[in-house]
Amino acid sequence: PGAIQKGAQKMFRKLTDLFYSMWFGQRLCIILILFALIPMLLIQQILMHFYEKHIVDSASNSAYSIVNANNNSLDMLLDNIETAAQQMIDSQFYYDTFSELNDFSVGDCLRYDRILTQELAKQFIYQEAVYDVYLYTSKWLFGVSTGLMPITIDSFRKAGFEELARNAGGLSCWVTGYDYGEQTQNDYLVKKSSYDFRYPLTMLKEMQFQYTSQGYYQRLSEDTEKPILVVQVLEKSLRNLYKDSVPYDGSLYVVSSDNDTFPVGTVLPEDLSPYLRTSGYVTYDLKGEKNLLCYDTLDGRGFFSFALIPMKNLTQNAVWKMRQLLWICALVLIFLAALVAFVLSRTITRPIAALTKTAIRVSKSDFSANTP
Repeated sequence: PGAIQKGAQKMFRKLTDLFYSMWFGQRLCIILILFALIPMLLIQQILMHFYEKHIVDSASNSAYSIVNANNNSLDMLLDNIETAAQQMIDSQFYYDTFSELNDFSVGDCLRYDRILTQELAKQFIYQEAVYDVYLYTSKWLFGVSTGLMPITIDSFRKAGFEELARNAGGLSCWVTGYDYGEQTQNDYLVKKSSYDFRYPLTMLKEMQFQYTSQGYYQRLSEDTEKPILVVQVLEKSLRNLYKDSVPYDGSLYVVSSDNDTFPVGTVLPEDLSPYLRTSGYVTYDLKGEKNLLCYDTLDGRGFFSFALIPMKNLTQNAVWKMRQLLWICALVLIFLAALVAFVLSRTITRPIAALTKTAIRVSKSDFSANTP
């Protein structure tokens, strides 16, 4: 400590000698710059202290508005799918097909399977998010010949899809947050580590086909089985809606599940469950790191989507911009201080220099010199 103290004193003396060796204008410039810079640094720290919370709130509101807007886009996309499904209800073609379902032979089922596969593809041709679509009956699955998502009548029932659709009473029912292989009890898929349709969003709708022609109304009879329309949408494709929408590094957007940070089994930990069916934002601790959790629920569908943004990245841009502005102000003040110092030094030193010259001339008996 003694050596450090002596070294510091020696350094201070050198700086002091250097300062006093400068001419008057340089010393004045340094003094004015210090008087401008030190208060500026203090003001910067005070402003950062008082406005950091405001910056976080502002950035949080901005991030939440993005999540809310994305959910509105998702709501519109799902609504378009539901509208396309509803348009199938009032169709003589579907009514004529399924009113005869009880009398179908295996050959009839195969023939109509090909026809319905084409019709379903036409019906949802403009719904780019739709990955797979088919019609379930206890006799046959129409439209699954594409083989995109393996399913059987038995596995459809075991997954609980039929019960959900029947209980919905003709309304669209969305199912999410489940592992397709585990839900349908498909051993092959369960053994696979990953596949494209592992976490789908599934729409189920019991189809009460009907039509009206020349005032004549027809609908499927009570003893005729109502088919269940199944529409599969992949969360992977929905993420394209949200890609880069939250402009913060390290952000994670979750609609149904994420196969890394939020696998389907833990998509909603207990500490997230209080936010279900609500909207807003809070500070959330994930693996010891503070995050901003922006969450939103689609009313009527029960979809809970949320974005996780590392808090350090949330404030980084705003704080950097503010500090950049403050440093620009500091540089402007330094420039002004240097300019003022130069003007003052010239104002003070010029008369002194003129007086010195006059004194020298008077000492040489030149009494004609003017005294400034």
